[in-house]
Amino acid sequence: MISTRGRYAIRVMIDLAQNGKEKYIPMKEVAERQGISLKYLERILPVLTKKQFD
Repeated sequence: MISTRGRYAIRVMIDLAQNGKEKYIPMKEVAERQGISLKYLERILPVLTKKQFD
């Protein structure tokens, strides 16, 4: 089972892959397209952009 946060993270990654070919995409645009509040998106993106080292 995937959490709501996980589902939103997947939606955001798909949105960026489809719309972010060669330009910067503001979080506000992604939030509007995906129907996610900007505040919630601001909590998800740092986790997605954080570098993971083993």
